[in-house]
Amino acid sequence: LFAEASELWINERDAIILKLRHALLTLNRNSYNEKSLVAAFNAWDHYMAAGYPRSFTEFDRKIALLSSTSLVARKLKGSDPPKHRFFDLVSALIEHNVQAQKGLELARFRLLRHMLEWSTLTLRRRRMLRRQVSFDEMLLNLHHSLTSEHGERLAASLRATYPAALIDEFQDTDPIQFRIF
Repeated sequence: LFAEASELWINERDAIILKLRHALLTLNRNSYNEKSLVAAFNAWDHYMAAGYPRSFTEFDRKIALLSSTSLVARKLKGSDPPKHRFFDLVSALIEHNVQAQKGLELARFRLLRHMLEWSTLTLRRRRMLRRQVSFDEMLLNLHHSLTSEHGERLAASLRATYPAALIDEFQDTDPIQFRIF
């Protein structure tokens, strides 16, 4: 996609620009005007100058004005949008970029989840080796004990020993603390 679009932009840039300028009367004037087209042309010049596909987020959002999708969406009633293979390639490049960004975001979330799971387990193991227990682990251990097979007996014993509980800053109570009480 990028190679073909790049070749078209290099070889037919002036014709593409002329085609869009001639079509200005058939397109939404809020989106398509001389100023926005110049911004879009400059964005494509910079995008193609890199020599490899990059994220569109690095460029002026006007870069999408040259997509067939945008041209069709912003054509005036009763008119046909300008057509050129480059416009179709721009749409395909943008869609490919959107999908790639979604894939990267999913990979980032997976990595973050893995890091959180690994670090939680590693910290727990290290604290166990040092015979340390964090406040959160105390709460989790108590919750686990209260919900286990003998949890009712433990709850009865705690109620007998501590008939009342004062909860300060209730709005800061997390779900585990809430379930315990």
